[in-house]
Amino acid sequence: RLRILVCVPLKRDIHIFLKSLQENYPSFNIGKALVLNNLLDKDMCNIISETTLANRASELYVALFVWKAWVKEMAALLGLDMYCRKKCVHHDEDLTCNKCEPIEFSLMSFKKKFGNTAVELRKCSTCLIKSLSATSLSDLDVKNVNNLLIALSQFENLMQKSEISDYSVKRAFGITIAVDYDFEDCCTAKSLDQIRRTCLALTETVLSSIELPQLEGWSDLEDFCIRHSHIIISTPGCFARLQSLKMDQVDVLIVDKAAQLKENDLLVPLSIPPRHVVLLGDHQHLQPIVKTEVNLVFKQYRSSNQYYLQ
Repeated sequence: RLRILVCVPLKRDIHIFLKSLQENYPSFNIGKALVLNNLLDKDMCNIISETTLANRASELYVALFVWKAWVKEMAALLGLDMYCRKKCVHHDEDLTCNKCEPIEFSLMSFKKKFGNTAVELRKCSTCLIKSLSATSLSDLDVKNVNNLLIALSQFENLMQKSEISDYSVKRAFGITIAVDYDFEDCCTAKSLDQIRRTCLALTETVLSSIELPQLEGWSDLEDFCIRHSHIIISTPGCFARLQSLKMDQVDVLIVDKAAQLKENDLLVPLSIPPRHVVLLGDHQHLQPIVKTEVNLVFKQYRSSNQYYLQ
C-alpha cells in the first residue's frame, strides 16, 4: 500500500481537509487516516474524533490489555465455575470443584452478569478487529472472534424465552442432578446448554490461537499506530514525531494550502523523505504574512533605493 503524508498549516485545516475528502470521495474510508495532532475538545467533531492518535492508541490498549481479560471473564461464566459443586455433571467424573461454598444459581442474576460481560466483550472485540486486523490478526482469527460474538448473541436471545426457568436451566447445565432426567420437558434449556458449550469452546479457541503484539507503555502504543497507518495528517510541527521511528520511505507528501506555509515549515516533512511531493494552494488567495527583522530591513532598503532598483 502507498504511504501518504498530508501536511496542513493549522489544526483547523485538518477538519477542513477531512471534510473535503468525504465530500469529494464518498467511498473513501475516513477511518484509514491518522491525525498526529492532539486536538482540544472544541476542535473535535465526529469526522475526526476516531482518527486522532490518542483515540487510536486507546483502542489499541483495549485490544491488547483489556480484550483478553473479558474473554476470560466470559469463559469463567460460561464454564459455570462459580456455581460448581463436587463432581458436577458438566465436568469430567474425576474433576471436582475446589469451591466449598459455590454461589447459588439464579437465572436472573446469570442473565444480568452475562449481559454486562457480553456488552464489554463486544466493545473490546470491535477495538481488536479495528486495530489489529490489518497487522496481527489472520482472517481465521477475525472469523473466530466474529463467530464467538454471533454465538453469544444466540445464547443471549435464547435466554429471553419465557419457557425456561431456573430449575430447567440448572438441570440442563448440570448444576443440579435430577433422578428422572428428561430433556423433553424443556427443549429450550437443552438448546441453551448446547450453545453455551459452543461459546465456551470458541472462547478457548480465540484465547489459544490469537497472538497479540507485546508493547509496553503509551509511547509504544502510539508508535505502533503510526507505523501501521498509511495516511497520516498533521501540522508541520508534529511531523518531528516520525523522524525517530525510522519509518519506511514515504510515497507521497501532500502539502495542502502550501501558499500559507513558510519554506522552513517543510524542512521536517521533507526530511522523512518522500518520493513525491504535491503542493496544493492558491497563491492569489491567502498568502503567508512573515514579520521578521530581515523582512523589515529589506522593505526599508527597497523603499530608499527605489530609483536604483528600477
